[in-house]
Formats: sequence, structure tokens, C-alpha cells
Amino acid sequence: MKKMIFVPRPFPLESPTSLLMRAAQKNGYLNVEAMCRRLAIEGNLHWVAMRTHQHAIFALLCQEAPPLAQALRQTFYRQPQKKLSIAAKVYINSKAVPGDIFRVDFCPCPQCLADGYTRPAQDLKVVDICPYHNTPLMMVCPQCGVHNKWYKLKGFQCACGFDYKTAYILSSQPRCRVMINTSFGHESARHILNKMYKEDLLRTAIFPKLPGTEEQKTSITAQIKEVLTRELRNYSNLPLSVFEAPWLQVKDQYYREFSLKFLRQNHHQDKICKKGKAGDCCSHIALRFDELAHAIDSTTKARQLIHNEQFQTFRDAPSNIIFYRANNLCSIINAKLDKRQNHTNKADPGSYSTLNQAAIKLHTNTTALYEVIKRGLIPEIIVGDRAYFIPNDVLKVFSQTYVFSTELAQVCDVSTRMITPLSNKLNLILAFPRLTPFFPSIYLRSSIPKNLMKAVESFRRHRMPRVHLGLKTLRELSIKIELDITTTRFILKHQYGCVNPNWWISDSVAKALTIWRHNNLTIKEISTLAGVSHLLIDTRFIHTGLIKPTKIYRTNFINPEDTTFIINHLEKYLSIIQAARLFSVSENKIRALATSGTLKTLTLEHKNGHRQILIERTQENSRTLRDL
Repeated sequence: MKKMIFVPRPFPLESPTSLLMRAAQKNGYLNVEAMCRRLAIEGNLHWVAMRTHQHAIFALLCQEAPPLAQALRQTFYRQPQKKLSIAAKVYINSKAVPGDIFRVDFCPCPQCLADGYTRPAQDLKVVDICPYHNTPLMMVCPQCGVHNKWYKLKGFQCACGFDYKTAYILSSQPRCRVMINTSFGHESARHILNKMYKEDLLRTAIFPKLPGTEEQKTSITAQIKEVLTRELRNYSNLPLSVFEAPWLQVKDQYYREFSLKFLRQNHHQDKICKKGKAGDCCSHIALRFDELAHAIDSTTKARQLIHNEQFQTFRDAPSNIIFYRANNLCSIINAKLDKRQNHTNKADPGSYSTLNQAAIKLHTNTTALYEVIKRGLIPEIIVGDRAYFIPNDVLKVFSQTYVFSTELAQVCDVSTRMITPLSNKLNLILAFPRLTPFFPSIYLRSSIPKNLMKAVESFRRHRMPRVHLGLKTLRELSIKIELDITTTRFILKHQYGCVNPNWWISDSVAKALTIWRHNNLTIKEISTLAGVSHLLIDTRFIHTGLIKPTKIYRTNFINPEDTTFIINHLEKYLSIIQAARLFSVSENKIRALATSGTLKTLTLEHKNGHRQILIERTQENSRTLRDL
């Protein structure tokens, strides 16, 4: 039994909004909402869901008029997800758009209505000019000024009796869609222009043939110019970086470059702001953290100011963004910028050295030199905001008077550990007491003997350990068989009966160990040879008991027979993960086929009770998996 008397045929490029409104009018219903309730249509009566393929009204229209099913499918919006949400994607002209972009109000184009229907562009919030006729949309009823919901209209007629089809068609007069009032805060130009930029990208992606926006650019640039002129006049004590901060984050390159160029040409800093009283002149300016960091030119200093409670923090409720505000904002930022400027070394670069350059000249590291500076042992240092500048004359005098332990170690060619016993042997005088472990050892250069190298050689003969020939042979042998010294020593001592490998290793024992090592490979070497991970070797062969490796010290060695067995087994069987990657099939599908007996498999029992399923490499299995 048919539920609808008439199913309208879709017009070319007609929107589902227009089609549902025409269907309700032709079948004698008050509106689309009443039609759905009267027909007892189950499902969500959400104003977006009613225009998608998943809604019951779409299925009913296709059921009532099967010849029109294909045309109806092209008219209604496609929504892959069954459950509608704000984040759900709806497809228009094969372009995915978020579900919250659709209008609930009826905003038609008068020229489209003159043809008897509306088009999909008029269903979107980001469109205010019809892309087909370049005509402004009717946002409200021209007669009573009411915002009408599309699913509550009787046909195309307002409750006041006005018929939208009879509306006067305005000439194309593109108007500015945004109003810019300030550069700072939540409703700033950054927020408004970035939102408009995002909408423009989406709109042009869906409807490439939108009318030009040159007039709109002219209107927006005029607003930007007016706002910046007013703010530059009112907040004349603020530095240029504060004004630049919000505009640097504008995504539209045209407006960003225009605003920055205008600011740099017209910014003239005065000693006092003209808006408000002294100390309360900039209280209306709210900055985000990234804007504050750019204004001060330091993220670290911005965090420090917030931590010291020099800024008032408040959260904007609609956007959930944190802003920072201070009554004397201009004074705080100018003080920070002045400090950075004053601490910048403007002297001749040849007269000063940075901390790193000074450490190189003194043959030490920056940590040790920083400890010396903290003790105040180097005078006339310029302490910058993030750097130290040390006069080269002071460095020269310090180097002639004192010597670091690191420089002594380099000259004597010994390790820094040997400097302390060496200084005791040579009676070197420690210039400064070491109050902390981090403070370096610094000696008086005058206490160093003239025959330093001869004294060092004498000290080296009595102090430095000698390398025995047996230990040298052990090291060479461990390198040759590609094992560490500890494992090599353990094998020689327990496998070949070598009493003390550190002192003597016979040639026959070394030769026998080399032959044994050539035949017995480690798990890592076998995994490299087979092109698989060592974890696969562990789980498939060792944990299942297929092979029994020989464990010597901390290393597992595999004999030649087991090595051949591993290589052949890996070529014959695949794990489920390997089969899934090889044939581009999901692991669950392969596991289901193996469990049902469709594929030839081998099941291995692990020591912990788990089972491992392997897929045999056969033509029958390969054919089955390729067919999937």
C-alpha cells in the first residue's frame, strides 16, 4: 500500500531540502516535519539526518517511486557513518564536509526559487551568495524579518503569508561578511579572518565557480587599516612586537602581509599611551601565550612573568582559550625588551668572547667555566639575558696565571683521573679550594716544573699499568671471532681448559676456537642470515623446543645442523603475520581460514601452553589467499 500520492521528480542540481519541501506540499502536509510524523517514519528527525541516504524518508521515497531511485540518490547527501554526530562527514559533490556546516534556517536564492527549487549551496552556512547566479541569499523573510526553519515551512511560504518565490531579485552586491573591531582578544581579527579563511577553502573546494571577492578584499583591508590606525594611536607606548603578534597568525597571506606592512610603516612609539591613565592604559589588551611570547621575544621569559603573577589569567568561555592581561602591559614588555637590548654586546666582537669561546681558549668545558664565573673569579663580565660576554684581556691574564686540569691532561697525554696523583707527585699548587664536586681543579701555572714532560714520563713508568702479551692476544682473538672478551675468556677456560687466558693462549687452542666459532652461530647472526627478527627465532624454535641451543656464559649458540633446519623451516612455513603482509589479507581472516581447515597449517606447542599456527608454503594455500 502506497503511503504517498505524489513523489516529485528531482530537478538538476536540486537540494534535498527543496525536494522534501515540495514532497510535503504536493502530498497535502503542513511541512516536512509534519509529513515525517504523520507517515510514522522511524529514526532521527534531525534537520541534517533527514537529508541523507541513511534516513527513513529517503528509503520511503525510493520505495514509492522506484524509477526515480537513482535520481533521488544523487540528490540526497551521502553519509558513510550510520550514527550522525557533529564530527560525522557528509558528502557534497564528492567532497567531505562536517555535519555542523549545514543550515537549519531556510536561506534561498530568489533566482533559484524562480525556477521552482533551491540548490545544495544554499544549505551551507559558509555560502551567503549563490554561486550559480551571484545573488545574495535571503537570510530572513523579506516581509516580517523572521528566521524560518526549512522543515517547518509550508511549501516556500512564510507563516506571515509571504511567498519566497515572489521575492524581489536583488542585483549582485557582494557585501563584507565580517566585521573587524580589534586586534586582540577572542573576537580579534586573527580569529575572524582565520574562520573566514577556513570557510573560503571549504566553499571553493565544493563550489569552484564562486564569484570573485575583490570587492570583499577591499572592504576588509579598509577595516584592518581603520582598526590598526586606532590602536596605534591609543596604545602608542606599546612596541611593534605586540601589534605584530596576533597578525602573524593570520592564515590568509594577503591580509597578513597587508597588516604587517601597514604596522611597520606607521608604528611610532611614544613614552606614554594616550588611552586610559598611566599604569592602567593597556588593561583592555588580552594576549594569548604565543602572542605574549612573540611580544617579549622569549618563550622562557613569558612563562617566568606568568609564574611571577605579573599577568592576570582568564579563560574565554566560548573558545576555552587562556588569555593574559596586565594593567601596565606596555611597561612590562618595554622593560623586558630594554633589558635584552642593553645586555646585547655591541662592542667590537674581537674584544669579547662568549662562554663557549672562552671555554675553548682555556681548554676546558662550559660547565666548569660557569662554576668559575659563579664564584666571581673572572671580573668584568657582561651578563646578558641569555649569554655571558668575557673580555679577551681578562681571559689572557687568567690563562697566564692559572691552568685547568683538563689542559694539563691534554699536555701530558694522560686521563683526567691521573691528574690528581700527578699533581701530588709534582707538588702542584691548587689555586682555589674545591667546595663542590662540580668545581674544576685549577692550579697555579707558576707551580708547574719546567721539565714537566720528563716528570710525567717517570710518573707514567711507575703508575701506568702494563698490557701483558697474553691479554693482547685475547683481545685480538675476541675481535677475530666477533665475541666480547668476557665470553671469549669463559669459552677458553671452560671449553678448552685454558687455565689463565689473560696470560697465555696456545696457537692450537686459538685455531680450534676459531673453527668452532665458524660453525656455531648466535641467534642474532642467524636472524641476519635468514632476514627475520631474532624474536621470531626465539618464539618459533627455542620456546617450542624444536632446537636446543648451547648456552655459554650469556650467549646462545646454534650448531650447524640446527642452523640448516632453521633456514629450511623458515622457507617452508610462514607465520600468520608474514602471510597477511605477503598476500595483503587481514590476520583475522587468515586465522579463521587456518582454524576452519581451509589452509594447510602446522601447529606448534609452546612451553607456556600457548599454540602457534604456521601456514605452509604450498601452491594450494597461495591460490586460496590470492583469491581473497
